[in-house]
Amino acid sequence: MKPSISCKFNRFDLLLSLFVVLAAAALALFFLSHAGGEAGEVSIRDGDNAPYSLTLDAPRRVQLADGHITLVIERGGVYVEYADCPTQDCVRTGKITRTGESIVCLPNRVVVTLEGAGEFDAVTG
Repeated sequence: MKPSISCKFNRFDLLLSLFVVLAAAALALFFLSHAGGEAGEVSIRDGDNAPYSLTLDAPRRVQLADGHITLVIERGGVYVEYADCPTQDCVRTGKITRTGESIVCLPNRVVVTLEGAGEFDAVTG
């Protein structure tokens, strides 16, 4: 004789399941929207030149790749204003504002990355 298992699903179970799903979605949206943190400086790799960093505390324009790229640094972020590369991917990237975001121009060999202001995103050990 096989035991029979009876499972009843009532309205309370349905409401509880719906609440759990909505709570999980709300938490996921909250954490995804706050990921990254504010950037404190911009790291620039310009071709074969040594990488260097600039702070985001003062607005300025920087010429990269021997004048082929104009990078605009503002307090809120960084964007490429002008580039003479054919695909314009670096210009279309738009303004980056969060730690870890990057702008890459392969034809001119330029990589611009935002870095944190001395804060840790995670600790591994």
